[in-house]
This record gives sequence, C-alpha cells and structure tokens, in this order.
Amino acid sequence: MSTQTVTRTTAASVAVALLVGVAIGVAVMAFSSPEDAEKAVAGTAPASDTTAAGSTAANGSTATSGLAAYDTDGDGTVYQGGMHPEVIQDEPGNCPICGMALTPTSVGGQGPEGTVQISPVTLQNIGVRTATVQVEALERRVRTTGRFQVNERRTTAVAPKVGGWVDKLHVDYDGARVREGQPLFDLYSPELVATQEEYLSALRSAERLGDDAAGRLVEASRRRLSYWDISDAQINRLKETRTPIRALTFYAPAGGTVTQKSVTEGQKIQPGQTLMQITNLSSLWLMADVYEQDLSWISEGSAANITLPYDQGRTVQATVDYLYDEVDDQTRTVKARLTVSNTDRTLRPGMYAVVEVRGAATDPRPVVPQEAVVSSGDLDVVIVAEGDGRFRPMPVHTGRTASGKTQILHGLTGGERVVTSAQFLIDSEARLQGALTAMTESVDGESTQRDSMERESMDSGETGEMDGMTTGPGAPPDASAQMDHAGSHDASAGASKGPVHAHAADGRVEITVTQQGFQPSRVHLEKGVETALVFTRKTTSTCATNVQIPALGVDAVDLPMNEAITIRVTPEESGSFTFACGMDMIRGTLMIEQ
Repeated sequence: MSTQTVTRTTAASVAVALLVGVAIGVAVMAFSSPEDAEKAVAGTAPASDTTAAGSTAANGSTATSGLAAYDTDGDGTVYQGGMHPEVIQDEPGNCPICGMALTPTSVGGQGPEGTVQISPVTLQNIGVRTATVQVEALERRVRTTGRFQVNERRTTAVAPKVGGWVDKLHVDYDGARVREGQPLFDLYSPELVATQEEYLSALRSAERLGDDAAGRLVEASRRRLSYWDISDAQINRLKETRTPIRALTFYAPAGGTVTQKSVTEGQKIQPGQTLMQITNLSSLWLMADVYEQDLSWISEGSAANITLPYDQGRTVQATVDYLYDEVDDQTRTVKARLTVSNTDRTLRPGMYAVVEVRGAATDPRPVVPQEAVVSSGDLDVVIVAEGDGRFRPMPVHTGRTASGKTQILHGLTGGERVVTSAQFLIDSEARLQGALTAMTESVDGESTQRDSMERESMDSGETGEMDGMTTGPGAPPDASAQMDHAGSHDASAGASKGPVHAHAADGRVEITVTQQGFQPSRVHLEKGVETALVFTRKTTSTCATNVQIPALGVDAVDLPMNEAITIRVTPEESGSFTFACGMDMIRGTLMIEQ
C-alpha cells in the first residue's frame, strides 16, 4: 500500500471519529436535563494542584491536580510560562503572549502548606547546596585605619606669669628636644627687678632689726619671686650677691619636644602668654576611624593589634581607652582613641597605622551562612530544606553579621538545614506555584461559565457574541476554536487584570502597570485628536519599567514606581498600533478610529 493511500485512510478515520464524537455530544445535550448539563460542564474544570495541602473540592474529596490535567502524555512534566503562568502546555515551546521559552514544571503533588516541591534532577541542575544551622557565639574583628597624634595629657605649656621682654632665647626652633630644668629664655621684667629690690631691702632690715616682723617680710618677698617661677638657685644667688639680676632665666617645666614655639628674642610678652608647648612623645594617641555599623562590636577596653605599613614585621598591642561621642558628618565615622607606648621614639605624630580591634563575643544564637539570607528590603527570608525535595521559605529576623555568618534572632532554633545557593530560584518557584493556583482556578472557572453559556445559546438556536467575536452559521469552521482561545485568555485577563478596553475621555486615558501587564491593555483613540496617555507603574515584579510606542514615534520612556508619566500622542492614521515595554515582552494595543 502506498504512503498516499495510508495517509488518506488515516485522515478518513479521523474524520469519522470526529463526526461520531460530535453526534454523541449533540445527543447528550439534547436528552440531558439542564441540571445534568450543568453538572457535566462543572465536572470538566480541573482544579489546581498548587493549592494548600489538605484543601478539598466542594464534594469533600481532595482537589484534582490542575497541572496534571495538561499532562496528556503522562510523563509528569508540563511547560509553563514564566511571565504568564496561565500559559500551560504539554510540549516545549514559546509563550504566545511574550515569546519567552516555556519552563518545565513538575506535576507532582505539593507538600504541606507553604512548601515547594522540586524534583531531584532540577535540584542537581540548579546546584542547590545546604548548610546546618549552628548555635554559637559570634566574634568579629573590626579592621580600620588610624593616625597617631600627640598625647594631650603629656603636653605642657610655657606661659610666664609676669610680663616683660625676652632678652635671650635658649631654645629657638620647633622640634627641639629639651630636658626638664633646661634653660628656655631670659626675661627682663621691671616688675621682677622691683621685686628683687624689695627682697634685698627686707633682708637688710631683718639683719639690722632682727625681729620676727622683718623676717616675715623677707619670706613674703621670697615667695613672690617663687610664685613667678624664679628658681631657688637664682633667689639664693640674689641673696648672696645682694645685687638685682637684670634678666632672670626661665627653665623647662618638663622634658620632651617643643611642638609649638611662638616667641622670638626681643619680643615683649604679656603675663600668661603661651610662648612654647613641650610634649612628651614617649606615649602617643592613635585615633582610629570606626564606622557606624561597627560601633556595636567595640567598647572601651577592647584589645587591638596595630600594624605599621612602614614597618611590616612589627605589631603593637594596645586597648581602646575612649570612644568619642560625635559622628563625623563627612566620613560618618566615630573616633576611637588608643594609647600607644613610644619609648624608642620610632612612632611620630601624623603617621598612619592599620588597627584591628577584637570585638567581644555575642551570646550564643542560631547562625546561618550570610549568603543563605534572601533580603527584599523589608523582609529577610531563608529557604529551609525539609527533605525529599521539599523547601519552605521562612521569614527571619536577623542580627549581627561576622566572619561570613549572620545571627538569626527569630525564625530558627538551630539544627535546621537551609539553602545556601540557588535559593533565589527556589523562591521564584514558590512564587510561580502560588501564582499558578490563582491563574488556573481563574481560567478554569471562567471556562466553565463560558461553556455553559455556549450550550444555552446552542439550545436556544441564537447567535452568541463573546469578546467582540460573533459565532453563527456564517462563521468560519475554526471560528469557534479561535473564539474559545481568545475568550479564555480575555476571561482570565478580566478576572485578574481588571478592564481590558478603555476609551479616551476628555483627551486622557490612565494606564496602570501591574504584575499582569498593562491595565487596560486595549485603548481606543480618535484619529487626529491629541490624547494624554498617563502610565503609572504599581509593581516591581515586571519588566515594564519603561514604555514605547514605535509606530507613533515614541521611544522608550522610563516609568518610575508610583509616579504618573504622561505621554501625549496625536495619531494621524487609523488602525491598530502596539505600545510595549522596553524589552517588547508586555504589550498593549492602541485602536485608532476615524
């Protein structure tokens, strides 16, 4: 038998089978009661298998798998649209709405409520790894930089208590190293000369009179010289020579380095004027910058290791002795002060250093790897692996993070296994199954209602209109099938997307961008009339972050969240034109009428 003969025979068999099926259907509809017809129609609507575990149909039995209804070959896998979950078919292909490749989806039963079931093959393909939740204390080392500066507690000011003229300057440059008691400058002061004369006069009177009153006058004059920082040696010299000293010498009150000199020879000074500052550099302060997020790990008394970039083999031990109260507005850091010994003078003010502060250990709490936490801004989630391919998204309250681990304050107790890689894919799968529940129930419910209306229309012999398409004796042979597909899509869209059609009112149309796409998705405009299209994006779960109307010369316009963006168009030609997102995946239609 030739191939053509076999083909014709097969085609004839198929045609006969179709005719028989149609005849049986007509007979059932003719002789069945309306109640039976309604029950038959209602029985054709498959329920979704992504409902919560334990949910039952109206008759009390467990809900039938909606995905399984599309699995005609029984291999346990169907193909579903990622952007449009209502698109389900049993063979691989592309979504007829957005053109994206359909995603393989298992029709296996779902686990307990709130979980998602993933096949072992899928788990292996996406590379899922898990880790056990440990209960332990966290300890963090805060690494930052700091700069050495003088220890203010070891700085001494040289400020004479009497005025006069600097007759001679013994230390005449900044940075000079001085010892305690070393001469700094000679000061001529008429006041000091007069006081010396008083002291000598009191001495002569005491020697001549020999009474206690004269002796008290001598002691008073001597104390006055001493209060003006005149050394005992100079006073004894004055007593021995009985001659006033024109310029008295002032000595260093402490040893160290002259870090500030503000006097020159011959300069007149006032009482209390600071002439020099002497700093003991055997101890320095290291001022470390601590960022706000690290402050909770550092306290006064925290130990620190200090490394010097210019002396790699040297490590200095120190402790934090003070945390300042103010935050720097520019760097957003707080100063932490560490006192560092510098007896060998190898460290100098202004040098930089690397500081590693050891924070105190926290109380033991459940911890997970940092990458296990999925953060969406307002909510932190971990994916808990329950075994046998079941996963549950678990909201958690996180605490501190250290060494690649994050504390879990609420949500986990320890011992659970959490996903550390590919958790975003699992979370997407959970959201996809959740969306499928609503979409399939919506599509199946609308299909049941539409089929019932069609049957009533056939019984009455009337011509029905659905979704702008007319069926009747004059319709093409495949018009009903086309109308059924379009009606199913429009009914689904109407249930979940809101209005599909909209007409411009007062030259304005408002279009909202939602998870399902543009609402409305079809807009009627008048030719030659300027119209304001006002787009408002209400969701982040869509690719429609901008919109374009190529046929009307409108390039991609960004659509910020919750902000009305107006695009004015004046169509010059009638017909239908597409407006779409920047990726040309979500589309709507402008119907231009005369």
